[in-house]
Amino acid sequence: MTRLPRTSLFLCLFLVSTITSPVHGFASWLRCYVELETDEVVMNHHIQPSTVAEHDIPIQVQNSNDGTWSSTVPSTIIQPTATAKTTTTTTTTLQIRLELPQELIRQDVQWVIEVTPEGAAEFVGNGRMCEGTRAHSRNEEPVTLTIKDGSTPLKLVAGYAAGHEAVVLTPPMHIGGQLLDEL
Repeated sequence: MTRLPRTSLFLCLFLVSTITSPVHGFASWLRCYVELETDEVVMNHHIQPSTVAEHDIPIQVQNSNDGTWSSTVPSTIIQPTATAKTTTTTTTTLQIRLELPQELIRQDVQWVIEVTPEGAAEFVGNGRMCEGTRAHSRNEEPVTLTIKDGSTPLKLVAGYAAGHEAVVLTPPMHIGGQLLDEL
């Protein structure tokens, strides 16, 4: 039986020790039982309300006709531009993202978004979690929301963090059931 020279052994150990695996931040590990509310603790910090945020980061919906993104005003109903018609038998699919300021785009911003009430809409595709009531993403990468019941008003709220900072909530986006007919 031959012995490996010490340098070969050290080289093998070095290579094995430098193999890295991707690290998932808070967004993909934020479990379904942690509420997106200010009394919850994530990464050793209380979740912060949007009122104390350093940046105004609204939720945006993409207009499927021209590809533009529309921001919301806190606690108001979004007035969507005309796109696809919705009835109670069809679904509406929306692309959703956060609008980040330039200084945060250079950082690794991770975020989680939640839709309520449960059952009226669900997130689909990449980032889907919590049986479709939540989705996670990074930076300005959108997630996909499918609205199943166009007559039910929806509320979207997101929480985001850059690095190991406290999670901050966004102002909520309300999509009223009657307004989905205008999409």
